[in-house]
Amino acid sequence: MAQVFCHLAKKTCRILGFLVKSMEQQNFLNQSDIEKLSQLLCLSKKSTNRQALCFRIGLDYTKLPFMNENTESDFFLLLVNYLNGIEAKEALCKLCCDELIPVFTAGKNARFLSNIAEKLDCSRKPNPNDLKDKIPIPSPSSHIFIFLHNTFNELAKNKLIAGGVIIIFCLSGYMFYKQNLLPNNSNTIEQTPSPILDYSSLEKLLSQKDWEGADQETTNIMFSLSNRRSEIRTDDIENFSCQVLDKIDKLWRNASKDHFGFSIQNKIWQQEREQNPFETAVGWSRNSQFIENNPDLKIFSLDAPKGHLPTVITLVDRGYPRSMGEIERKFFTHEANCRLMSYSSSN
Repeated sequence: MAQVFCHLAKKTCRILGFLVKSMEQQNFLNQSDIEKLSQLLCLSKKSTNRQALCFRIGLDYTKLPFMNENTESDFFLLLVNYLNGIEAKEALCKLCCDELIPVFTAGKNARFLSNIAEKLDCSRKPNPNDLKDKIPIPSPSSHIFIFLHNTFNELAKNKLIAGGVIIIFCLSGYMFYKQNLLPNNSNTIEQTPSPILDYSSLEKLLSQKDWEGADQETTNIMFSLSNRRSEIRTDDIENFSCQVLDKIDKLWRNASKDHFGFSIQNKIWQQEREQNPFETAVGWSRNSQFIENNPDLKIFSLDAPKGHLPTVITLVDRGYPRSMGEIERKFFTHEANCRLMSYSSSN
């Protein structure tokens, strides 16, 4: 058994080493590039006919799960993330060079697009033999591959870190084997069960249009996801369960007819991209006052600005030095990635 494991560990390390080495030769986009590129696509008004856009860049739009269910900003963010995840360099080049560069001909946007084209090596003409099935449609589990690919792609930029990750991965595998698979092993691993959440109170409050009570109940649920149970810190955000965020969002959206909810707030954030304009748009900031310090700014009715509720994000790092702009960016990036994985897994 030990020999079999050692053989598998060595084989895994060789595979991971090959992945890192091959990814060092790729120049795909980081998260900042993806967000900026999707923002420019939205500004260019290229989504007036999404089907035609997909056809021009070589995508079969009938197989895209996010084709018709999102706003322009959502659609472009999901599209660029998707193309980047499946290594669709030719499609990304067409988006950059054929769709955007003719629109943004000067200024910082033109320089950004020029850098993206250089990063993707868009000037290199593809080998016709390489174009066949260049853009595969992922299987239901391929969002896992996309996540792993993007992770290793970032790690591969630093050989030392990438090598350390490979060593840690192999050592972790050995420790798992030693603790769980060796006979007569007395060590056990105690697993902390995931919290069992009850949404019935939130559903009832929302059905009764008790927006204030629903806002507080949402805060209680989110607190239960935090290790501290009575507050939320910035470090907790990336550990928020995608299923919980999706459930809460759907309950708010259904009760308010798409007036409130996390994804509604995210759409506004994607449009504004800065703290002050966003908080003003959703009614969290008014006359230089912030909603946390002045509860009177909260409006518990459908007369409130779109995306005003729930307000739980405003409580992150309450009582600590903080940057609300960074908190909002981190939360909405995580929420968008959750929806991306949900779309990929449902396809």
